[in-house]
Amino acid sequence: ALVLPDSFGNIYKGETFFAYVSVLNAEDAPSPTLLDVAVSAKLQAPCAKRAVELKDTSERRRAEARADGVDPDSWRSPDMPPTRRRANPAAELRCGENVDMIVEHALGECGTHTLRVSVSYRLAGDGGPPDGRPAEPRSLRKFYRFNVLDPLECTPRAWLLPRAAGARYEDRYADGGASSNEPPLGVVEVAVKNSMQERCVLDAVTLLHRVGAGERPRLGRRVVVCGGGNTAMDAARTARRLGAEDAV
Repeated sequence: ALVLPDSFGNIYKGETFFAYVSVLNAEDAPSPTLLDVAVSAKLQAPCAKRAVELKDTSERRRAEARADGVDPDSWRSPDMPPTRRRANPAAELRCGENVDMIVEHALGECGTHTLRVSVSYRLAGDGGPPDGRPAEPRSLRKFYRFNVLDPLECTPRAWLLPRAAGARYEDRYADGGASSNEPPLGVVEVAVKNSMQERCVLDAVTLLHRVGAGERPRLGRRVVVCGGGNTAMDAARTARRLGAEDAV
């Protein structure tokens, strides 16, 4: 049995996608013993030519949970039947045993993503040769599509404002270095809307401290810096160096 959830909820660009995948050889059916069971997962992004192979991080996550004093299986509800977990891949999977994996991936673009989960296995003696060797490999695949949203909606507006009467400005192309012409003043306004269901705040001082320590925090394609002082200017320049295309 391989079941994926109906919905992952709202997922936004810049977040890390986590998924728990489990394959169970159920006890409520006359299930034979499965051999050479392996579970794998890939994630296909909208603009990527190839799907990304997702690594199994279940052992590391379980070790981190135990180090923090948390039971890795505490999420199981009391009405769920007990199972015996086997490592992935498993040479043998008996009735009531399961193979699972935890996958994670940083989401760098918006649009429809596809999670591809594949299970390969063999059935002992199911149509195999007379010498009792395992049958030909079988496979089971599941696909799940989910949409990644942009956490921020930026709406720019630009217009020209007339200058004050009699104002003069420096013109390096005019004779004498000054002109009495009064060109309009260009003004750009950017309206930023938080599309998420929670606050989206990254302290500039924390960002600069992490970068100064050699880290490279993952930022979105568009970064909005609130403020106009030296710290704000440093944060905007740092965001551009970290790969942001727009730093307002």
